[in-house]
Amino acid sequence: MVPLFGKEKLAEEGAVLPPIVLSIGGTGAAMNSKSFAETLAKEYGGPVLIYDRFNMGLSDNTTVAKGVVKNGMGLWLSQLNQMFDSDVVGLKGKKFHTMAFSMSTITQLHYVLQNPDRVRSVIFLSGILGAVGDPGRFRKQIGAFEASSSSSASGGGGNNGAMTMMKFVGPGLYKRAAGQVEEGADPDGLPVIRAMCRTKGFTQAFLEQMTDPTIVETSLRGATDESCRELAESGIPMYVRNYEDDSDVNLDGWSSIWEVFREAGGNASSEYEIKSGKHHAYYADDSARKIAAFARMANGE
Repeated sequence: MVPLFGKEKLAEEGAVLPPIVLSIGGTGAAMNSKSFAETLAKEYGGPVLIYDRFNMGLSDNTTVAKGVVKNGMGLWLSQLNQMFDSDVVGLKGKKFHTMAFSMSTITQLHYVLQNPDRVRSVIFLSGILGAVGDPGRFRKQIGAFEASSSSSASGGGGNNGAMTMMKFVGPGLYKRAAGQVEEGADPDGLPVIRAMCRTKGFTQAFLEQMTDPTIVETSLRGATDESCRELAESGIPMYVRNYEDDSDVNLDGWSSIWEVFREAGGNASSEYEIKSGKHHAYYADDSARKIAAFARMANGE
């Protein structure tokens, strides 16, 4: 995880607003949202940081049972802690707004629950916290990933199974990213994603990422009531924006999350909106203006 945009803004004279830190979705290239981050920084009048989240396990290791190094939630949270505490990034000892899109809402939720004292507000866009839009299709995909992952771990031709899977996954990720460009994302992200898919170790790390228990459980069933109550009890303001034509997001699941959050006494300034549009609508709609206003409100302005 390497901060890619906005770090220099922290050092500018007069930069006193808590930064907004954006974690983008499953395709993983911060460059996809560079223009959005620039627009958000102008609307906010303060620094916006955005970083790659390939989460392929190449920048850090965590050890789990039996000494096996896995790419999953433990790794990602460890990376976030190291990044935010790094003297290079400049966030050590500072509060910030955490903003997450799509699959990264799962990671960011767990980071906030572990570090509530670091966070000024929580912003979720097109989040998978309410479960995916088509659980049946997701179960089939995960079944294929798990079969490839198990086959690879057992040897005897398993690597061929994983590589066969990635013949479809790599091009699929790139096709999705190209579709994002048509929806308003920055084309600069496309060569980054192509390089990611060709990185040594990407195949196995991607399989581990997609079969991480937290990712699977949340994608199928949504965030637990316990975690929603814990977020509510933290008192952190939360802003959620989802889209009515978004086939990737389960809106009914989000309604349940919001009900639990409110019943548990969530911050009264929190807000949930459903807008017209599809999954990546935030590139081109008024999300930057709305998020900037919400962050300023959470700053006490």
